[in-house]
Amino acid sequence: MGFYHPATIVGDAARHGQVIRPLDVNHSDWLCAIEADGTVRLGLRYVRGLREEAGRRMERARPFTSADDLVRRAGLRSDELARLAELGALGSLGLERRAALWEVERAARPSGPLYNALDPPPEPSPLLPMTPTEAMVADYEGSGLSLGPHPMTFHRVRLERSGWCGPPISRACGTAAPCGWREQWWCASGPAPPRASSSSISRTRPVSSTWWCLRRSSIVTG
Repeated sequence: MGFYHPATIVGDAARHGQVIRPLDVNHSDWLCAIEADGTVRLGLRYVRGLREEAGRRMERARPFTSADDLVRRAGLRSDELARLAELGALGSLGLERRAALWEVERAARPSGPLYNALDPPPEPSPLLPMTPTEAMVADYEGSGLSLGPHPMTFHRVRLERSGWCGPPISRACGTAAPCGWREQWWCASGPAPPRASSSSISRTRPVSSTWWCLRRSSIVTG
């Protein structure tokens, strides 16, 4: 969709009532797809670091019944397995994100006489589940978008206590909003001051794909 960031498109679709399904090793194709019930399933191409050949191979090999089955038949690298686990893509296997990380690390552990003498890792995973904030961060770092709560949800109360506000109201106030990219505009005399944008790609380069800022401004309406 041109210069619109995927997170912007997904968010707008959700606001208009379109149901977006998360990434899943048993349900996601390489590309996004419309499912039988009219919902949209995110494609594996959004998993950062996942090779296309590996994603296509997963399409052909599924369904997977366990983390061991995924490790054995999908032919994924350890970093690809970890990324899928962090993104919650093993949900259809009944695994929470950190539990999935535990399982893929256990299943991918090298075999051989030196390792056979070691005690097996405890089951189930002793790791605490990810908090909603941790899951959101994992989503943006691993795929550039999230189907969870808006990022400002986790900061709204604290910001309001500090004098920031959300929607414009009829007085001067500070506003806080997430910004996905920083634009650098050029004019005849050289680079202009950078400005933040929630959807457009940088004219030069973004600071990072998940660069956020808080912008204080005075808004007077009415």
